[in-house]
Amino acid sequence: MATDTEKSNKMTWILLAIPTSAVLLPTCLLLLVLMLPTMVAFIVDGSRGRKFVITVGMMNLAGTVPAIVDLWGQGQTFQAAFDGMSNIFAWAGALMASGVGWLIFWVMPPIIANYQGIASRAQVLSLRAKQKKLIADWGDEVAAVVAEPYQQDAAETEEEAESES
Repeated sequence: MATDTEKSNKMTWILLAIPTSAVLLPTCLLLLVLMLPTMVAFIVDGSRGRKFVITVGMMNLAGTVPAIVDLWGQGQTFQAAFDGMSNIFAWAGALMASGVGWLIFWVMPPIIANYQGIASRAQVLSLRAKQKKLIADWGDEVAAVVAEPYQQDAAETEEEAESES
């Protein structure tokens, strides 16, 4: 259930959006049309946080900026807005930018997962090397009793490190 603060924030945005859209109606019309890929992403993305919508939307918005600037340069008239809607380069910019957003959303998670896996393995190797140094400096008495699965995991990690070297 929405709190009073959330309701008042929504009401504030609505009260700001209505007069702004009335004053900038040609801009809003052009944005509405050129931001169609973001609307599709909104329909497709049902996840919490809607990261897909944010990624595609921000890139799509960046792709529409040249068309908006062109509209404002022509005086922000309805005729200029309709010209912008029929401009193939405006469409190409908006669609290609949103395509880059889709690409970023689908390509980056595996890249980040691989990087984090490599970084984690490097950290484990570093900690094991420090642990060996501590045991060498202080003796086996300071080392806690290590469970069998941990010893097997440590041996496998060392073998991987030796094979990568």
